[in-house]
Amino acid sequence: RSASRAEGNISKSRSAAEKAEQLLREMWSLQRERNNDRITNQILPDVVSYSSVISAYASCLDRSFGLKRAEELLSELEGLAEKECNESTHHVNQQQNQPSK
Repeated sequence: RSASRAEGNISKSRSAAEKAEQLLREMWSLQRERNNDRITNQILPDVVSYSSVISAYASCLDRSFGLKRAEELLSELEGLAEKECNESTHHVNQQQNQPSK
């Protein structure tokens, strides 16, 4: 009975973390749909969104699964930050290279 309860708790914690990630993915999906419709008010996942999901996975009772997903999401967030930084640098460089009026 104790083992069954533990398995149930592991399953519930994993499910909760997966639901949190599903919300994160839905935010991205809404953002893409709105871009296609040219709506400017966007709901974008940010560092807080990612941190919340990473925390849910890191505290998951299925340790190996949770830690693996937490690491994957951290890598995803780092990639997004790098992309944003590169785009910002490119934008600044373009502005600096334009002739002054």
